[in-house]
This record gives sequence, structure tokens and C-alpha cells, in this order.
Amino acid sequence: MAVFALPGAAARPAAAEKPARANVLLVTLDTTRPDHLPCYGYGAGDTPTFDALAARGAVFTEAFTSAPMTLPAHATILTGLDPPEHGLHVNGKEALGSGVDTLAGTLAAQGYHTAAFVAAFVLNRKFGLDRGFQIFDDSLAGAAKQEVPERLSISRPGNLVTDAALAWLDRATGSEDAPFFSWVHLYDAHYPYASHPELAGTRFADAATYDAEIAFMDRQVGRLLAFLEAHQLTQSTLVVVVGDHGEGLGEHGEVEHGYLLNAEALRVPLITSLPDHIPAGVRIPALVSLADVTPTILDVLGIAAPTASRGRSLKPAFAGVTLPAVPSYSETDLPYTSFGWSQLRSLITAEWHYIRTTRPELYDRSVDPRELHNLAHARADEVAAMDAALTAVEAHMADRREATPVVLAPGDRARLRALGYVGADPVRATPPAPPRLPDIKDMLAVKHLENQLVRGRAMGTLGKDEVLEMAHQLVARSPKSPGFQRELGDALAAVGRFDEARGPLMEALRLRPDFAEAHGSLGDVLTRQGRNDEAMEHYAEAVRLDPDFAPAQVGLGNLLAARGERKAALRAYIAAVRVDHDYAEAHNNMANVLAQLGRPEPAIAQYRAAARAKPDFLLPHYNLGRLLARLGRRDEAIAEFQETLRLAPDFAEARQALADIQPK
Repeated sequence: MAVFALPGAAARPAAAEKPARANVLLVTLDTTRPDHLPCYGYGAGDTPTFDALAARGAVFTEAFTSAPMTLPAHATILTGLDPPEHGLHVNGKEALGSGVDTLAGTLAAQGYHTAAFVAAFVLNRKFGLDRGFQIFDDSLAGAAKQEVPERLSISRPGNLVTDAALAWLDRATGSEDAPFFSWVHLYDAHYPYASHPELAGTRFADAATYDAEIAFMDRQVGRLLAFLEAHQLTQSTLVVVVGDHGEGLGEHGEVEHGYLLNAEALRVPLITSLPDHIPAGVRIPALVSLADVTPTILDVLGIAAPTASRGRSLKPAFAGVTLPAVPSYSETDLPYTSFGWSQLRSLITAEWHYIRTTRPELYDRSVDPRELHNLAHARADEVAAMDAALTAVEAHMADRREATPVVLAPGDRARLRALGYVGADPVRATPPAPPRLPDIKDMLAVKHLENQLVRGRAMGTLGKDEVLEMAHQLVARSPKSPGFQRELGDALAAVGRFDEARGPLMEALRLRPDFAEAHGSLGDVLTRQGRNDEAMEHYAEAVRLDPDFAPAQVGLGNLLAARGERKAALRAYIAAVRVDHDYAEAHNNMANVLAQLGRPEPAIAQYRAAARAKPDFLLPHYNLGRLLARLGRRDEAIAEFQETLRLAPDFAEARQALADIQPK
């Protein structure tokens, strides 16, 4: 690979010089607060890599995210656009639109080798950030199994991400034709925390804490920088280490992130290094945004940015130029898309932090950095001025991109929901008008209760009666949240109270007629009551609204099969397994229909697929045994009946079937 020697310079004015085809290493630290890094003044951390990088480069002390969520924040980092411009507002719902230019695409067009290594499903390629990367490694193979209650939150630890990145760097730097751009995403600081053997001998040995995870990420970045040093690439590689958002850690009542826009969720670390071109040990106090990252990288490389945006190059600051004041915009739609509560918008200036919501917030940044004293009532004039400024910023972002909707498989929905990113009430991303919706500040206890319900039920740590009581509490606190009404309907159905379950499910549909999941739940209840025609109407509406809603496809298929409409039932089951390859019940029921249609070999394949997807599911073994017995394949049938009885020793029908087929 052609790595050109950069002209050296001892004096600071050299920071303005253009490096010749420098490599780029971009490391994004998920969920990382700068006030938990020693290079930002924290006394209880252990991050020698970050400290050394800060000592030989530039530290931006007032950097802020555009959104306290992984996907929209990373979209801002990689495009230079704020969420209204790039179109991604929350995790897991949409993909980057085709009209959005990316840093990787721009560098690939300039001849760079481009590769990304991401740690978590939330940045899976289906959400569009793979654009421009020749290699996009989003594999979750080797992901550590997490303990209750976060087992559904799938990600791989930083050492595996770094292993993959180093292997690629070793190959890429062996060629002689182009510089590289490598993006490495580390997710370890995201809850839940794990202990790491790599921290043995440090203050965090055997610790599973937030600070320990940051120390672990520091070691992984150290491995990357050691590779550069060993291959004589340090002088020719622009290194950018940046956080995507912060973490509540209990401040303002938020344990994690996504729902509030206070400083602890928005402020991020930003450290840059390129020897001889970025002066060493510089601390830059200018207010900057994640939208500035892409323009800065391109400017340092001498490449024109392809898209105009609010993001600006920070390169002049490396030469000692005072950057002009530019307010930092941020947003979260998560309270609205999850629960129907008020969206939040924020504007940060050198003096003020304003948060627009049902009950606005205003903080004096100079005397109240922890934002403990809301001055909105006392300073109505400043609130009006900041709101006008925020409106002007929103108007300036008029060139907005359309994102592409993404429909998630049930397992994917579950992963994001376990992260707290997908609530019980998925509603339209934009409210029809600015109504006076509940303020998240007043609803945090309700949100925490909903998280406990979702996670506890998914992990089997809550009994049905406990779930029902919690669902009643959710509806009592927020009766206009259709998702809570659905939770109550599902909880009532789970204890067999089907007549009562219909009420909240119908209320959910009154509040939101296009709520596919509520249609599916009502279809389930009506099926249990033998009201199959009504149930079929709701299943059909659910799959019309969301063709990839696999449980509704299975419910519809079951009713069609019961009517004798086997080919239509087969189409429904196929639609379900196309979305969720491991949907054991869909595979089993499809096999039943295939057997009835006289197609034994495809039926056998589907029974086996069901058993693989859900090893403790006895029906595919029993049904397969019956089919094999009818086909005269006695030894195989005996094995299936024996497996059925191993799973359920009291299954009388299986025991009788085994007795009937065994040699007398």
C-alpha cells in the first residue's frame, strides 16, 4: 500500500499543511461519557491509550452528539448531517436513504481501501451505514451470551471486533496501491457490563462496571495504535476517536440513554491525532458537533465534502484559529415513537442549553454544568430567544433526505427492544401536530416499569400474574399509549381472561388503527374463543399493514389450514419463515400442511427445521414420527418417538405410537 511520508514540521503553523494521502482510522466509542476519561479530568478511570493519544493530539472538550442513540448518531458521524438531514431519527426503524453521501463513499471514490467493523446489531448493514465500505463486518459470531435480563441484546465484545479489524489492516497494509479508511465500532460501555481478563492487574480486575468497560475499550484501541506503530504508519494515519452519545447513569432519572437530552447523554469525547499536522497536547474548548467529524476528516485530507450541511471543518482549530460559535442541535423521537409522549429537541450554545418539550428546560451552562436548575420559568425571555434560534436551525436544515423504512424480523425487534430502543408502542415517527403530550420527565417511572415488564417476561423472571399487575399499572398511568393497552390485552389473554382481553386490544386499535401487533393479538384472542371469521379479519389486516409480521402470518395460516385452504395456508407459513428463519411453530405447521398435500419429503425437511430451531419443541418430533411411520420408515420413526418421550415422558399418544410401531 502506498503510504506517503508526510512532511515534518516542528512549529505549530504546520498544522495547516495538507498531508499526502493519509490513512484514516476512525474509532467510535458507544455510550461513552467524556467525564469518565482521565484525559477529560476524571480521577477514577484507567485509560492509558486515550491519555497518550490526547497528549500527542487534540482534545475537543465541548463536543456533543446529534442524538442519544447509536444509529442516528453514527449516521451523523459518517455523513456530516444532522438527523433531519440524513433522515434517521431512532434505532431500528429506517435505513439511510439512497441520496445521502457518506464518508466511506467519498474516500472509496478517492481510491481508499474502506472497511468497517461494528460490534452491535443496531448498526447492521440493513440500516444503510455500509454504503461506501468495501468490507462491512457486522458479524455477531462469537458474541458473548449475556445474563438476564439483557440476553436479547446481542453484540460482540471489543476484542473480537479489534481482532477482525487487525486482520484486515494486516492484509490492507500489505498492498501497495492505496491508503486505507477503517472504522472500528466498540460497544462495550453499553449496559449490561461484563468483566474482562484483559484487565487483570488493574484497578478493574474482575470488575463489571461502566468504568471497567471503558478501560477495556481503551486496551482495544491500544492494540490498533500498536499495529500502526509497528508498521510505521503512525505518522501517516489520521486517528479520530469519538463517542456516539453519553449515558445517564441515574442522572435526571435516566439509567441508560435515548429518552432525555441532558448533558450527560449528549456530551461526547472527541480526540484527533496526526503527527506533524495536528499539534500535540492541544485542548480546544470550541462548541462542536458530531456533524463536524466528516467535514474535518475530508478537509485534513484535502478532499472536498460532497454535501453541504451544518457540519463544518474543525481543521482551522489545529492551527490555533478560534472557531466561530455554532450552536449544537440534538433530538430524540424515542419518547414519541415508543410511547406516544412528547418528542424532545435541543439547542446548545456557549451560554445556554435549551430543551424543547412539553415542559421546556433551560440551563445556564456556565454555572450549572450538571443541569440541576431548570430556569425555564424564571427566564421566559431566554426560552423564547432559544426556541426561535432552534426554529431557525430547523428551517436551515430544510434539505432533508428520505430514509428507507426497515421492517425487522421478530428476533431483531426483540434484540432492539431488550436494548430499550423499541418500546411497547411503535407509532408514527412524526406526530400529526404539536399536541401537549406527556413529558418524559413526568413518565420516567412508567418507562422503567415497562422495561421491567418487557425484559422480565422475555426472560421468564416474571409470572403471569405479575405481568398482569404491571400492565394494569402502565395503562393507569398512560391510558392513551396504544402499546400499553396491547400489553394489558396480552397479559389478560395469558391468564385465560379472553373476554376481558378484547377490551384493551380494541382500545389500542381505536387509538391507533394501523397497529399491526394489536390486530395480531386480537386475532389470537378471537381464535381462542372460536370466533375464527373475526380472527381471520384481524390477522389479514395485520399482515396487510406489516407483511413481515410473522406471528400474524402463522395465525392466518392456522385458520386457513383449519378451513381446508391448504395452499393459502402454505403461502402464509412460507411468508413467516422467510422473515424469521428460526420460527419453529411456522416450520412445524407448514410441515403438517405439506404432509396433507401429499408432499412428504418437503414436510420431513420442515419438521427437521422446526426441531433445529427449537430443540425442546416436541411436536415436530412427534409429527415427524407419525409421518415416517406412515411411510414405512420404522427405525427413523422410532427415533423420533423416543426423542418426543425424552422431552415429555408423560406424552401418552407418543408412548402409544412407539408401542404400535416397535417389533412385537
